[in-house]
Amino acid sequence: MQRPGTGKTAAFSFIKECMAMNPRILCLDYFDYQKNIKEILCQTNGKLIVVDNADILLDDDTRKYVSQDDENQYLLIGRNPKNLFATKENLFELVSKKVGEQTEFMIRIEKCQRQEETISGEE
Repeated sequence: MQRPGTGKTAAFSFIKECMAMNPRILCLDYFDYQKNIKEILCQTNGKLIVVDNADILLDDDTRKYVSQDDENQYLLIGRNPKNLFATKENLFELVSKKVGEQTEFMIRIEKCQRQEETISGEE
């Protein structure tokens, strides 16, 4: 369970900005809740698909589709990984800390002896 206030949605917004320049990225969030997300995913090939609030936005049928889709890569962001068909090997924790005027985001990788990769973004 990821706690609130760690920067998940901020990190998502940085990736969403990259989507404007990179057609191989597709971002979905709460603004897409009225769309048929599974249909969008079924029509998408060769992309990094990033879903913010995936634990809320994706229904069980779509979650199952995502777990079996070998045409795309997924980054599912949410507070509760339950029912996302994820294993311990592909669950990571986003950690953030303020450094001056910037916020640093680290992905804590439990399986790799808590190695942290840093993604920096300005606030």
